[in-house]
This record gives sequence, structure tokens and C-alpha cells, in this order.
Amino acid sequence: MEKYQHHFLDSCAIIGKLLDFDTQYTHAEKYFKKNHNKHTSDRVIDEITNRLNEIRREIISFLDWIKTQSFEGLSTDGKIISFLNRYNPFDREKNNKMLNSFYLRYLSEIKTHLLENNLSSITNLNSCVISAIDTAQNNLIYMINCMDEPRIIPHACLPNYIVGCPKYSTVFKQINKIVEMVPDSLVLVDSYYIKEEIVKTDMGFITTDNKHILKNISQIQGLLSGLFIFDMRSVT
Repeated sequence: MEKYQHHFLDSCAIIGKLLDFDTQYTHAEKYFKKNHNKHTSDRVIDEITNRLNEIRREIISFLDWIKTQSFEGLSTDGKIISFLNRYNPFDREKNNKMLNSFYLRYLSEIKTHLLENNLSSITNLNSCVISAIDTAQNNLIYMINCMDEPRIIPHACLPNYIVGCPKYSTVFKQINKIVEMVPDSLVLVDSYYIKEEIVKTDMGFITTDNKHILKNISQIQGLLSGLFIFDMRSVT
């Protein structure tokens, strides 16, 4: 990772920096202290903005659910966490990690409500969530506009269907057969485009996406010559 001065950042890496209750926050803090030229695409910025709004809605729905529950017998942290795990968001796979990290971060406030039926603690958490997302959105704007650390340089992304770009259209089709997720495939091709046409040198791709990207490193790197994928959590 240190070998490459230019890095492309995936959305999960940037969100890890923006939210202090994200499971990747500690790793993101370490990574952003590294002196690399950090790049991303407009597509990733839009994805982050949409994801932050989803997180706000999902956590507020979770807090609203807590208000409707009965809490008899929840005497230990373990029992409380088991109870909270009953919550079934609309997209459980997508939201579970974020929800888990949120209620572990704010477990004492949630316990106050559960054990004392103190609604003010949940009301305060609602305010914390709204404030945290507003701050994250403002910090994202700052990161793409500032001239020093933690600056991220955004670049125009390729069209969704790679219209008029035969070279990248072919690469996209090959990548999507491996990744099997169009948004992630488009982001990978964005990064390759930036590597080829803008920085014009080998570049790192920073992510924490195990399911679609990290597990397919060798195949992806075989197709995207000069792009090297790294798990942000490996930063020391």
C-alpha cells in the first residue's frame, strides 16, 4: 500500500472516516493519517450521500422500534444485545453491521431507556444521529473541497453504461462477471479510468468490501492492470 502514492477510495473507506460509530472508524483514522494522494469518483460521492441518508433513516427507525418494546428481564448487557438483535431491518444484510456498531457505541444510553423506561435517552439519541449524519455530510463536502488533509480529489465518473468508451465497456463487462454487482463494478472501472487517463501511474484501490471486491482481488487485478487492491483494515 505504501508503495503507491495515488490511491482511489471506495465509499466504505470514506464512510468509515465520516462516522465515529462505523466499525471501520479506527482503521479509517489510521489510514487518513497516511500521506497519499487520495482520489475518488463522483459516483462514489453520490453513493456516500445516499448511504448516509439511508443510515439516518434506518437508525431512527431502529430507535422508534425500541420505544415500542417491552423490556422485562433485560438485566445484563448480553441479554440487552441479544434482545436488540431481534430487530429486523428491511435490508438486514446491508444494515446489520452499521446498526450493531451504533448500538454498541451507544449501549449505555439504550440501557437507560430499557431499564428505566427513560424516553429522554432515546430522544437524545435521535438528536445524536441527526447531528452525526449532518456533520458527516458537511465533512464530506469539506474533504472534497479543501486543499490539505484529509483532502479527497473527486473525478468525473464514466457514464453508467460506458457509452462511447469501448475500452472501458469491455473491461466493465469482464469485471461484472466476477463481481456480480453493477455499482461496485462501475466504481472499479471508474478507478481504472482515473489510473489510466488522469494519474497515469500505478494506483492503490482502498476498500473494506469483502463480499464483492476483496475476495476477488487476484481476478480483478488481473483485468485492471496497474490497479492494486488493499483492505483499509490492514493499515498499521
